[in-house]
Amino acid sequence: MINNKGFTLSEVLIASSILFIIIVTIIPINSLITSERHLLKERYDNTSQLYKELQTHVQGHNKDKQLPHVYKRTINKKIIEFKFEEQSNKMIKGCVEWVNVRETLEKTCLYGYR
Repeated sequence: MINNKGFTLSEVLIASSILFIIIVTIIPINSLITSERHLLKERYDNTSQLYKELQTHVQGHNKDKQLPHVYKRTINKKIIEFKFEEQSNKMIKGCVEWVNVRETLEKTCLYGYR
């Protein structure tokens, strides 16, 4: 017999099946990581915007607006609702609500003293 030093059909099939399994597992993980990245970015942006809005209430720049105060804004093509209300002992509670990337209602609250 002549030794051709080439691949046999079984070696090619095994290598291609291993490659296929790797590709099939990486694609869903990549899409999950991408959606989680968008979710976390959206959560960070809205929480930081809430923090900025809460600082204006805590520092007294919005004295003309009585608490509870509710309004909506459009940020990154999403409608976001801000709610501010006064708690006991000069504490202000600020909450933000929005529909996230997964199409579920998400809410984050922060507190601050005057």
